[in-house]
Amino acid sequence: MVSPPKASHGVSVGVAAAVATLALSACGGSPDAGPGASGNGKQELLLVSYAVTKGAYARILPAFKAEWKAKTGQDITIKTSYGGSGTQTRAMIDGLEADVVTLALSADVLKLQQARLIEAGWEQELPRGSIITHSAVALIPRNGNPKGIRDWSDLNKPGVTVVTANPKTSGGARWNFLGLWGSVSQNGGTAQQAESYVASVYKNVDNLPKDAREASDVFLKRGQGDVLLNYENEAILATKTGERQGVAARAELERSLERMSVDHVDLIQLHNLVEEDEFDTVFAPGGAIEALSIARDEGLVSHIGVTGH
Repeated sequence: MVSPPKASHGVSVGVAAAVATLALSACGGSPDAGPGASGNGKQELLLVSYAVTKGAYARILPAFKAEWKAKTGQDITIKTSYGGSGTQTRAMIDGLEADVVTLALSADVLKLQQARLIEAGWEQELPRGSIITHSAVALIPRNGNPKGIRDWSDLNKPGVTVVTANPKTSGGARWNFLGLWGSVSQNGGTAQQAESYVASVYKNVDNLPKDAREASDVFLKRGQGDVLLNYENEAILATKTGERQGVAARAELERSLERMSVDHVDLIQLHNLVEEDEFDTVFAPGGAIEALSIARDEGLVSHIGVTGH
């Protein structure tokens, strides 16, 4: 289930541009030469982002590199670093030279501004306050919802184990904290009542993973906890397979269902399907597509996709 209040996360290309300018100055290149250009003309960028954006950038970056090549004739190498928003912020303040940055909280961006790594006014660089997207806090129970978790008020009940990331290192976890607080304060409760409620929920938290993606892994792959608090995109159950033959692909899907303690997933992706002969195998009789289509008809998976990475 997905519960309000909504929380904005992301950061602007304006912030990214400011950090890129600093990096260009540091390596001695000219801004006219393009992003990340050094004296020898080699194009290289370091993207630093919060953990749950990794899947999105896996699709965005190849398209960007192709567009850059078409416009400039230059190849560009993009290195990436993913982690909790707070952890990434501290790493840059401590000296990590990023060219492009996306963070989960405007407060983390302000820390970069206070450290004089970016200039003030980044909020005006793009529409919507330079916020890329919005998310609600999702409450994700176990398959069949055996603990009957339906709202915020169920999270502090005895016997309920909550999985959420560490708000000291994860931007998503701080949105979870604000969601917990707001479920009281936005419904007429006092600050004292909100504090008491949040404290009671955290008593039901056994451990604090370092970022939102690790929190999902703890809940889905390790089978810990009764309910996961996370971004709504993390509520979409997905798995992937590198198998091309039908029997093996079906077996891997079933192992994923068992590992995640669910009876279906929203999406299974055929991972790194790029070679022509592998396409032939996948779509041939007895191939992965045939087997996974049968699994879809049986209700084990809702969608079948392909990745090129």
